[in-house]
Amino acid sequence: MRGHRGRRGLHAPPALSVADTGCGSPAACGDGPARPPARRITPGFASGGRGVARYVRSGGRAARHPPRGRDPGGGSRGARAAARARGERSQLMWTVWAYSEQGDTALEVLAAGRALADQSRGIVVSIGLDDPACRIAHGADEAWRIPLPSDAPPPADVAARALLRAMEPEPPDVLLAGATRLGNEAMARVAQSLGVGCATGCTELAMGVGGELAVERRCYGGRLVARQALRGRPRMATVQPRRFEPLQPDPARRGVVRELPEDAAGPAVRVLSAEPRALGHRDIGKARALVAAGRGVRSREDLAMLEALAALLGGEVAGSRPLTDDLKWLPANVKVGLSGRTVRPDLYVACGISGQVEHVVGMRGARTVVSINADPDAPIHAEADYALVGDLYVLVPALIRALQERC
Repeated sequence: MRGHRGRRGLHAPPALSVADTGCGSPAACGDGPARPPARRITPGFASGGRGVARYVRSGGRAARHPPRGRDPGGGSRGARAAARARGERSQLMWTVWAYSEQGDTALEVLAAGRALADQSRGIVVSIGLDDPACRIAHGADEAWRIPLPSDAPPPADVAARALLRAMEPEPPDVLLAGATRLGNEAMARVAQSLGVGCATGCTELAMGVGGELAVERRCYGGRLVARQALRGRPRMATVQPRRFEPLQPDPARRGVVRELPEDAAGPAVRVLSAEPRALGHRDIGKARALVAAGRGVRSREDLAMLEALAALLGGEVAGSRPLTDDLKWLPANVKVGLSGRTVRPDLYVACGISGQVEHVVGMRGARTVVSINADPDAPIHAEADYALVGDLYVLVPALIRALQERC
């Protein structure tokens, strides 16, 4: 049976009206314009996100990317200073800061910042902990490093103070960070200190025609989409991990490298001890194929069947919230969904998963989705490219046999 993924708009959540405010919470909740039907959600500018672009066009003009090719290391600050001297400062020369304490996420946030900087003919500054040269090669005009006494990520208060000290000469126009646990907390501290708002967990970003930062983010457990316009300075937002593809590295790029001053105060909270939750060794975020187990799996022992299918596909086993949180049959770091990981594998096989919004939010970016569920009306079938209606205890062994015969 062919899935209904092409008609996802029939099942998409309604949108909130645009919040013309600087805060991170929606100003209105109602029947805004419906999300369009048609193609799957494709995150980020590089993959052609549409929601914010429609909002931008509502102002009468479409925001367009200026041509690339500007020398990343030369003239951007001088041109901006000259424009200020002539009294010409406007939204057309944004300085965008992109911060994350995690290396992979830092490159994703940098890609989002690069798109905004290119729209405004501005510059993007990457702030992180790893090699600045790597971030220059991935699109940064400047790369700043936060010095640390150890290899551990900085506590949120230390990161926030580093960002605030860097703003003392002049704050940026836009400050982005990865929506990680530490990233969200650090941005909240910075926003509170500056008295500005911060939109968290954004999935799309664009420069509005009036100089605002137009963002799109899910709220109320992923059931609604908020489209908001952030004004003021800096415009602050955190970006969901794995929503923007890192740019291809260019070893020939040149930029400015800077070491930020050390934090003499140190963290305000000292951790005496910690007991991490039991986690599996697998990293589902990097797997090209995922076989996800849902409540339709009857026992822990039956997960071996899904492990065998995942092994033949060269992938890993993931799980929905009931199996990781309620039954604890799978470790917490393989949970897919709003409260877990957002994944984008080439192949996602959902076995015994009903398809509630909490789970679907985390796997919508998969290139190909196969659903296996005995209920023909299960919502997961509407998200699938190929929907198999039947008993997973019959269909999964059949798939295993077919793959073994091909091997």
